[in-house]
Amino acid sequence: MNDIILCIIKTIVGYFILLFLTTNLLGIVVRGIFEKPFNSKTESYHPIVQKEAIKLNRANTFITIFFTFLMVVFYYLLFYFWNTGVVLVAAMLMIARLPDLLYEIRTGTKVTSKTGPKGFLKYIMLIIDWSALIVLWLALC
Repeated sequence: MNDIILCIIKTIVGYFILLFLTTNLLGIVVRGIFEKPFNSKTESYHPIVQKEAIKLNRANTFITIFFTFLMVVFYYLLFYFWNTGVVLVAAMLMIARLPDLLYEIRTGTKVTSKTGPKGFLKYIMLIIDWSALIVLWLALC
């Protein structure tokens, strides 16, 4: 009985930790890749502002590359310290978050239940999200 309760607690806590980490890692990398550069907007601005915009673009590129590398290290560490099931859960959580994140980038509005993408894709991502909890249960217990 104690083993089952401990397993439930590990699964729920692990799920929320993975959800937090994967959502933030994916958000940083995807926003760095798909954000529109603003060089065309700054051409009419003062030269100092143009120089700062160039520096900002370089910094954004560096941050995107760094966090992409960090994501690979994250997956490796999950595999090294746990197992492929936990890696699969992390990938499932990232896949489930991707359509909402792309919608946020495209529209510029925060995704809620009323403003988010509608249709069949929403339900597929919801199924992937909840099935990740079951896979994590099987991977940890």
